[in-house]
Amino acid sequence: MDLIVVHPLRQPYVRDSCAEDNGGCSHLCMPNNVSYTCLCTVDAPVQIDEKTCSKEWSTFLIFTRRSDVRWLCLDCEDDADVVFPFRNISSAAALDFDAETDTIYWSDITNDTISRSTINGSQ
Repeated sequence: MDLIVVHPLRQPYVRDSCAEDNGGCSHLCMPNNVSYTCLCTVDAPVQIDEKTCSKEWSTFLIFTRRSDVRWLCLDCEDDADVVFPFRNISSAAALDFDAETDTIYWSDITNDTISRSTINGSQ
């Protein structure tokens, strides 16, 4: 086992490019060793300016693969699906989406439960 001790005064100064005005990002600003990247929540894809997030997409698919719930934007440039970080899903069998509240509901036939969560995971 190793022990590493880091003292804040011995660290090189690195300008936080997200510190001022969130880097110009409308949602999340993620600094890296060169600059920063603007990221959006799963329900608001990043737009052409690479800083603004918008819910202007029109088609998406929310689906289950039994042990997880996934979201796929059908009219976005990248078609990678996103796995929601929902816990304790064993055998999701059915799901529904309430667009007014951005809430996903799913039933689990192994756990005998009906669960819900907002898309951003706040509930």
